[in-house]
Amino acid sequence: MVFTLAYYLNKACRTQLLVGEQPTCQPSEQIWAHARSQMLEKAEFAPGVEWPAVEAYITGSKGRSHQAASGSKEEDEESEEEWKVRVALSDAHKELNQKGLDELIWNHISAKCGGGLLITAGDRLWDSMEPETLVKSS
Repeated sequence: MVFTLAYYLNKACRTQLLVGEQPTCQPSEQIWAHARSQMLEKAEFAPGVEWPAVEAYITGSKGRSHQAASGSKEEDEESEEEWKVRVALSDAHKELNQKGLDELIWNHISAKCGGGLLITAGDRLWDSMEPETLVKSS
């Protein structure tokens, strides 16, 4: 929680310094109190939740590995098509990260693939999103 909050606060302050002449602002005590209550009351904001993403970024681990379908020709073609979509979606994450469009948001990019969706893995930073780390849901 502290790492995540400090990261986004730092990003917001740097952006503010670059685009305006106002002094860097600090969140009000009310905002800090709300952040503390979120951390204590909601599991998704508990300390340590952000660490899988940080650990993956630092170690360069790629998470789940892509396993090609070993079956009929149709399955192989479907798997090849899925891999192309995975690569394109991974590239889209990295491009948006380079343009700064992933800052201060909690969002995802998804793509329809076969009978399901490929979605952003929640434990990855956008610049470390790889084709094999995307999650397929039905």
